[in-house]
Amino acid sequence: MKKQLLIISFLFLFVGFATAQKGNILISLGADVALPLGDFGEYSNIGIGGTAKGHYGISDAGDITFTTGYISFGSKGSNEFMSIKTAIIPFMPGYRHTFDGFYVEPQIGLVSYKTKVKSDILDGFGMGSASGSSSHFSFAAGVGKMFGNLDVSARFQMISSGGSANFIAARVGYVLFSK
Repeated sequence: MKKQLLIISFLFLFVGFATAQKGNILISLGADVALPLGDFGEYSNIGIGGTAKGHYGISDAGDITFTTGYISFGSKGSNEFMSIKTAIIPFMPGYRHTFDGFYVEPQIGLVSYKTKVKSDILDGFGMGSASGSSSHFSFAAGVGKMFGNLDVSARFQMISSGGSANFIAARVGYVLFSK
């Protein structure tokens, strides 16, 4: 099912490219700060990372987008006995529509979710750490504004991981390439 969603997402992205009318291309790099919510916020601290975003204009006000990157969340309340670190790698196609300089950007895709647990107590027994990774469906709803080459935005992102792995993020990006 996850592979099918990924294939459908990429088809959506490439069909948008094939039918594009405007043809503008933008590539930006950005810094992200994320605040975990719900169950995720119980054990994770603020996340920090970076993302790359590509845009392809399909009209004067609409762009097909794709975002990927890396955001790392530290352990909340970690002590000398145990710590939990979580990282996400998003693969998020989306659509950005601009209204009078502001934009809205829904996205739907997959997130690679990686967790590492380290225990100093169990380390002496050869069981000091464990890690795992999985891929999950994700949805994000964002708003933002462009200031020349500076892209300032905020989003709510939901990850369907069987629990509550949601967060609110702020991104400041800079357009490196525009055609």
